Amino acid sequence: MLVILASAHDASAQRLATRWADYDAALLTCRDLSTPGWRHYPGHPGRSLAVISGRSVPLSDVRGVLIRRPWIFPEELTHIAEPDRDYVSAEMSAFMVSWLTELTCPVINRPNPTCLSGPAWREPEWVLLASALNIAVMRQRWEIPRGSADWPSSAQPNATELTVVANHCIDDADGPTAAAAERLARAADITLVGLRFVTEDSGPRFLAANLWPTLENERVIDAVLEQLLVLPGSSD
Repeated sequence: MLVILASAHDASAQRLATRWADYDAALLTCRDLSTPGWRHYPGHPGRSLAVISGRSVPLSDVRGVLIRRPWIFPEELTHIAEPDRDYVSAEMSAFMVSWLTELTCPVINRPNPTCLSGPAWREPEWVLLASALNIAVMRQRWEIPRGSADWPSSAQPNATELTVVANHCIDDADGPTAAAAERLARAADITLVGLRFVTEDSGPRFLAANLWPTLENERVIDAVLEQLLVLPGSSD
């Protein structure tokens, strides 16, 4: 079974599950996390069970997991009493971090304590990493309104997003831009990422990263599937 951890409202995740039906692909949503049947024994995966798309599934049946969300959000938990949603969302998210960390199958992208899908870096942190790798970056100025924890968007109308899967740039790009994208993904130790660049006369300049790139390109989808089907311990 291939598992796609996503919102029930994520249409692209639903299309992927349909596309990968031959691999018994299924969505794992926050509704499943409220369904009886879960058994989680850290260190003893053979005894553990998960509920995926309403079905009870042994961990040994899970062949790969694609994560398409940063966290479990309270707004999705409409089946939970409203005063309890913040608490339940935090508990569900923490549980998912533990559960995903125990898996020995391919997981894209593996979680950390602050994000279910890779490094929860803000844009300045990505820019700092690019600079450390001697990758040219766009000059930006971030101003955060007092009392806000959100960084403003660095959207640029002439930016191009390249998708990198397993350190390989899948989208068409010139050599220097593709090489910069691959170096950045490798340094971030992330399997799937969208990296935005602006091309100037002097060459590409890094702008921002996207941990959940759009999976519409056939080559990108096939590359992600290939990574999910890699056998544990395989050198491929």
